[in-house]
Amino acid sequence: MLKNPWEHKFHLGGLYGQSAGVTAAERWDALWQSNYDITTDLFGFGPLRYAHDDFSGFQHQDSLSAGLGYKILNTDTTKLSAQVGVGYRQDSAALEQRCRGYGGSGLLPSADNASPTSLSDACA
Repeated sequence: MLKNPWEHKFHLGGLYGQSAGVTAAERWDALWQSNYDITTDLFGFGPLRYAHDDFSGFQHQDSLSAGLGYKILNTDTTKLSAQVGVGYRQDSAALEQRCRGYGGSGLLPSADNASPTSLSDACA
């Protein structure tokens, strides 16, 4: 049995820019990811992500995904893992158009970086 198999990551970010009284950038995002160690190298993961960006064409994007990851390098100084999973994404365009899509992909994030699983461009 693994000791403390759960790991939780939280990210909160924002960008705001204003020049001469005109807002030029406004982006806010939040990410929560939970990982559960199945073995010392294999883990399951499930991230939730929300992003609000007034200048991207989408008012907000929500995504939920799940999958499996593998710790390729896991030393005190070097961490690298690979993840593959499936997910669901909902986009809300600035013109109140909504789009929902399913997709999946794999990625190679740093173990210290809680990057959500990328979804295919099913909402294009």
